[in-house]
Amino acid sequence: MSAVRKIDFLYESAEQVELAFYKAFGQGDFLLMESLFADSGVSCTHPGNSTIIGRKNVVDNWEFILEGIPETIINRQLLSVTKAPGVEVHLVLESFVADELTGEMSEVFSTNVYVLQENGWRLQMQHASLPKQTSYSPEFFYNENNVMSLQMSNSLN
Repeated sequence: MSAVRKIDFLYESAEQVELAFYKAFGQGDFLLMESLFADSGVSCTHPGNSTIIGRKNVVDNWEFILEGIPETIINRQLLSVTKAPGVEVHLVLESFVADELTGEMSEVFSTNVYVLQENGWRLQMQHASLPKQTSYSPEFFYNENNVMSLQMSNSLN
């Protein structure tokens, strides 16, 4: 695994970090993913797995994940936001293609915790549920909530 390489980018809101997270996840962009995590207190629980603790461990794990998955469309639906000074908690429904041959979809509920640091907002914790299998038409992904849409992708560049 690679050493942790910090990328200096000032994320001005938790929402901006979240959009960048789903862009990095969908496009397999490790360098973008790496830039999103907080300096300390980082943890991540992937569906059905143990919790990974520590920035370096989480970043290394995401590098491994992103190397092994194809580029995909992830539809993110923000279900709730809780805010306090310097902290935001987002409950998100993630929907994505689980099986390209059958078109079978998966849904995962994710709780994302963002913190404001000197270098802007960062993702500190993420906890994702086991996927719920479901079926959707392809049109489901081509709507204004799709973080992989051209409009949102352009805003992150």
